[in-house]
Amino acid sequence: RREKYVKYTIFFIVVAYIAVRRSWNFYYSLKFKFSLARSRRKFQMLEENSNEALFSQQQEILPVNYLYNCDVDDNEIHETMYFYVFGYGSLIWRPGDLLDKYPSFRCHSIGWNRLFAQRSTDHRGTTEFPGLVLNLVAMNSARCNGMAWQIPYKDKDMILDYLDEREKGGYSRTNIDIKLEETSLLHPAGEVVMALVYTGPAGNPFFCQPGPEVALEIISAARGPSGSNSDYLLNLARYLQQRDMSDSYLSQLAHRVALRIGAWRRTDYLRRALPLPQPPTTSTGPGNPTVVLLGWGSHEFQQGVGPVEVPWAPLRPSFPRPLTPEALVAAGDTYSAVLQAHLLTVWGHLPSSAGPTLSSSPSPTAFTIEGVENVSAGPGHLLVLFQSGWVGVLGEGPQGAGPSFLLPCFPEPHPPSFPEPHPPVSILKLASGPSQSAAISCDGHLFIWGDSSPGPLSAWRPPNQALLVDLSCSALITVVADSQGRLFTIDGEGGPQKVEGLPVALWQRVTCGRTHTVARGVDKNGLLVFIGWGRRDRHQFPIHPGQEGQEGGPDNAPRELLPLPWPHHLTEVWCGSDFTVVADQYGGVWGCGDILDCNFTSHEDSTITWETSTNATNESSSGGWRRALRVEMVNNTQTLIPVSLSVLWEGALSCGSNHVIALVDHNPSSLKP
Repeated sequence: RREKYVKYTIFFIVVAYIAVRRSWNFYYSLKFKFSLARSRRKFQMLEENSNEALFSQQQEILPVNYLYNCDVDDNEIHETMYFYVFGYGSLIWRPGDLLDKYPSFRCHSIGWNRLFAQRSTDHRGTTEFPGLVLNLVAMNSARCNGMAWQIPYKDKDMILDYLDEREKGGYSRTNIDIKLEETSLLHPAGEVVMALVYTGPAGNPFFCQPGPEVALEIISAARGPSGSNSDYLLNLARYLQQRDMSDSYLSQLAHRVALRIGAWRRTDYLRRALPLPQPPTTSTGPGNPTVVLLGWGSHEFQQGVGPVEVPWAPLRPSFPRPLTPEALVAAGDTYSAVLQAHLLTVWGHLPSSAGPTLSSSPSPTAFTIEGVENVSAGPGHLLVLFQSGWVGVLGEGPQGAGPSFLLPCFPEPHPPSFPEPHPPVSILKLASGPSQSAAISCDGHLFIWGDSSPGPLSAWRPPNQALLVDLSCSALITVVADSQGRLFTIDGEGGPQKVEGLPVALWQRVTCGRTHTVARGVDKNGLLVFIGWGRRDRHQFPIHPGQEGQEGGPDNAPRELLPLPWPHHLTEVWCGSDFTVVADQYGGVWGCGDILDCNFTSHEDSTITWETSTNATNESSSGGWRRALRVEMVNNTQTLIPVSLSVLWEGALSCGSNHVIALVDHNPSSLKP
C-alpha cells in the first residue's frame, strides 16, 4: 500500500506541475501576442473608418525596437532606439547633408511600385508647367528597390521637419514593409521591417498617372527651382545603374528622355551624368543589315553615294564601323556626314579654300575624322566639335572674327593639333547657316560669328538667368530656345528679340530652312505643339486652311502646323532649304515642299516614293503632308511599306539644301505600324 501511495503521489505532482507550466506558457503567449499587436498598431496607423488617415502629416512614428521588445513603454524610449526612412526617388541620389550623415542600406519595398505619378510645382516644375516626379503606388506582388536610412529616434523631430518641407506638394507620411538587402545595425539582410515613406495617395490634387508618351514629353521639357525634370530622372537612373540596382522602367524611360532632349543636350548629359545603354545589334548577318542609311533628293555632287540616276537609294559610303540606330547624320548642301562612336565619315563635295575637296566624279569618295563629339552641316562648310572641346571648320565657313574656341583653320581631314588641351569655352551645340554660324556653351550662353552676325553679340544669355537649350541658323537670322520655353531671334541689325504670339507651351526645339522656321513645344498636359513662320511661297510648311496669311511672301506670324492624318501625330521635325520633313510617333517619315518634286526611278534594292494622295482631313489650299513609302519585293509582289526611322530622335534624319538622309529600319518585319 505504501508503495502504491507513493506512486500516486508522484503522478499527481507531475500532472500538477505540467498543468501549471502550461497555464503560465499560455498566459505569457497571450500577453506577447496582445503586446505585439498593440506595438504594430502604434507603429503603423491603420485605416479603419476613414481614408483621412492616409493623408495625415502627423502619423505616429515609433522605433523599430517596438517590434521586438513588446514590454517597452512609450516613456522608456532612449537613445539606442531607431526607425527607418525609405527613399525611392531623388532621396536616393540627393539625400541632403542632414540625411546623408546617417547609415543607409539597400532594400526594396513589398507590394508597392515606383511610377511617375505625381505632378511637381515646387521642385521639378512650376505652377504654369508642372513637372512629373516619382510616386509609390500600391500594387500586388510589386517591388521597388531603394535605400533605407536608420535614424536615431532622438532625431525624429529634426528629420521629420526636414522631410516634411522637402516632400511637400501632395505627399504624406505612411509606413510600409521593406526587405533589407544589406545587414543594418539592428537587423540582418533578408529581414522584413517597417519604414517611414512619403507617398502621394490617389486622392491628392497632384496625383497624375499619364501614359508613357505624355510622361516622356513632360519630363523632357519641365524645369523647376530644383532643376530640370530630365535631370531628376537621369541622375536617379545613373545612380541605380552604378550600384547594380537598375530598374527597367526607369532605364528605358531615361534612355528615351536622353534621346528626346536632343543629340546636343544628350552629349552634355553623357559627359556628366548618364551613360546610355548599348544600342541593339544592328545586323543579323553580313548581308542582312537592319539599319541602313537612305537618302533622296539632289545627287549632283555624290552626296547620296548611290547611282546618280536614282534619287532614292541605300547610301554606300565605306563606313569603318557598322551603323547603329543611334548614329548621327548631317546633310549639307553638296555633302553628307555620319557620326558614329566619335568617328566622322564625310562624303560629297566641300570647297577647297579652307578644307579638303571631295570629288564630284561618279566614283564616290569619302574621308574620316577621329575624336569627334558633334557636327553641324551648313551650306558650303561643316562645323566639327572635337572631344577636346575645340571647334574646327571644314569648307568655306562664314567670314568674320570667330570666337576663342574656334580653330583658326582646319586644312587636313585629320584631327588638328590643338593650341591647348581644352578651349576657354565648353561648347554644347553648333549651328551652321549660309552667312553666319552660332554655338551654345554648356553654361547656356550664345556665340554668333560670320558675315551677317551682330558684331557686339558674344556670350549672350537670355534674361532671368535662363539657359539656352537649342538653336538653328537660316539665311538671315539665328533662332534660339531657352530653358524657360521662350524663343528668340537674332539678326545682323539688332539684338535678340523674343518671338511673340506663340501658343502657351515650353518651346524646346527649333529648326530653320532658308527662309522659314519651325519650332516644337510641349503644353502643360504633355501634348506636342508645332508652329512655323516665314515664307510659304513653295509650301515650305503646311498650316490650317484659312490661316494662309500673306501667300507668296514672308509671313512672320507664327502659325500652328497642319496635323498628320489620324491616328498619326507630329513628333519630330527637320527643315531643309525650302521644305519640311516630319516624323510621326511610329517613326514614319512625312514631307512637304520642294522635296516632293523629286522624280523617282525604280531600283533593285529599294525605291522611295511619296504617297499619291493625302487624307481628306489633311487637305488645304497650301498643300498637306505626304508620307514616304519604300517599294519592296515581298513574296515576288511589289509592296509599299512606310519608311520608318530606326530610332525616333533628332539625329536620325537631316535635311540639306536639296536632299535628305536618314537612318531607317530596313527589316520590313520589324517596322513599326
